[in-house]
Amino acid sequence: MHSGSHAHITRFVSLSLDFGCIIAAFGIAAAVASHMQKLGIFVWPQHHPSDIIGWPPPYVALLLTSLILWGITSSSLRIYKWDGVVWSAPSLSQLLRAIAIWLGVIAAAIFMLKLRSLSRQFTIVFLSLAASSFILKRVSENYLLRHLVRPANCRNAIVFGEAATSIGLVNFLGRLHTYESVALGTDPRTSTTPLREDYHSRPATDVFVMPSGGHAPISGDTIMSLLKQCSAVHIVPAILDAALFRYSVSILGGIPVITLSAGRLAPWQAALKRFVDLAFATTALLAFAPLMGLIAVAIKLTSQGPVFFRQERLGKNGRYFRIFKFRTMHADAESILKADPQLYNRYRECNFKLAKAEDFRVTPLGRFLRSSSLDELPQLFNVLQGDMSLVGPRPIVPDEVGQYDDYAKLLLSVKPGMTGYWQVNGRSLITDYAARVKLDMEYVRDQSLRADLQIMLKTVSAVTRTEGAH
Repeated sequence: MHSGSHAHITRFVSLSLDFGCIIAAFGIAAAVASHMQKLGIFVWPQHHPSDIIGWPPPYVALLLTSLILWGITSSSLRIYKWDGVVWSAPSLSQLLRAIAIWLGVIAAAIFMLKLRSLSRQFTIVFLSLAASSFILKRVSENYLLRHLVRPANCRNAIVFGEAATSIGLVNFLGRLHTYESVALGTDPRTSTTPLREDYHSRPATDVFVMPSGGHAPISGDTIMSLLKQCSAVHIVPAILDAALFRYSVSILGGIPVITLSAGRLAPWQAALKRFVDLAFATTALLAFAPLMGLIAVAIKLTSQGPVFFRQERLGKNGRYFRIFKFRTMHADAESILKADPQLYNRYRECNFKLAKAEDFRVTPLGRFLRSSSLDELPQLFNVLQGDMSLVGPRPIVPDEVGQYDDYAKLLLSVKPGMTGYWQVNGRSLITDYAARVKLDMEYVRDQSLRADLQIMLKTVSAVTRTEGAH
């Protein structure tokens, strides 16, 4: 069966089991409610002609809403992943995040649909049972993958290539449930003996061929020779950092071709994103205007200097713009920093940051504004002006662009954002600048309206936890 078909079938089965968990939880909650009614501590709504199969409409709406929203949530967060080789259950943290978002959206839906006649006791029991069943299902899946599926369908693998480039793939394959053992070969043209001796007698063996220095391309005869001894041959491309690009596989004149491209939005998607930026920024500025006014007054009363901090940043296509934030530092902080060469060098060496404990430039009010992310609110003006978007890579200062090397043009092909992968993955806790670059490049690669929605939802959680904010 084609791997894509396998992936769709597995997703369908997994989602069907999830729906089964929700329906079973609803049924158990009904049974519990009926028992509570007999004890005199619960009262079912009276039967009404508008009931649907004996159920009051609000309860039917609750069940349908929970099913639809779980389908949307699990799909948006991609909690079940197929990597072309193995299906993996979500990690516990991924599942708990999905459950938390699902419960929050259901609460909002109950409020918006005005389902006031719903019993809070019933709703709490139902949703608690559903969430618990998701967790139990995940534990069961993990057990099946490790103890039943792997022994029954396990294959072996051998990786041909230079050790320096192949060892990473060997380690990765060894962590998958699919492979019982993984060995490292050398050159498939001359070193097929390990394959014959160690793997030929096994039921299934996959071969992975990686580029080996100055060797000539793998010939058809070599591939045919390998296929006589194994179940499949996988050719790994020489571009090891291709994960930063979108890719597709096609046939060009009978030759298999891997096509790499930078992530970009379709014109209609870009137009819709701009509309959402304008609508959200306008609404947020109107909603937060009183709060922003109070913050401005507090800044003026607690320290000397302007209310806003303005700094030159790089935008789309390398265009300079001035970013707006509430001032969280003393007015002369930047000049003091540059006047002390030792301190300024430490600032640059620490990825344009100073340790929270030693950053004397931040005011007491500024620390609160930073930890709560309220200092970022004025960036909504940058969004209105078109210099920034709600979601995108970090808006970097000109001195930082050298850290991106060859990826700088890729970074500057999109607008920077108020939030993005960096903000929802620890922010200032990420001290390795290479990790920051990778997160920005992953956003450029994966940019889509769905990815933006996922980041916005995760931003709410990150701001609430004040994770990495200083």
